[in-house]
Amino acid sequence: MLFEPNRGFYAGHTCALFSLSLCVASCC
Repeated sequence: MLFEPNRGFYAGHTCALFSLSLCVASCC
């Protein structure tokens, strides 16, 4: 896969974005 070496970075970034959306959703 093209992004295989950066999988950890993208996984962490996606998790952070997901957690942020959950926080925003709960705050609203």
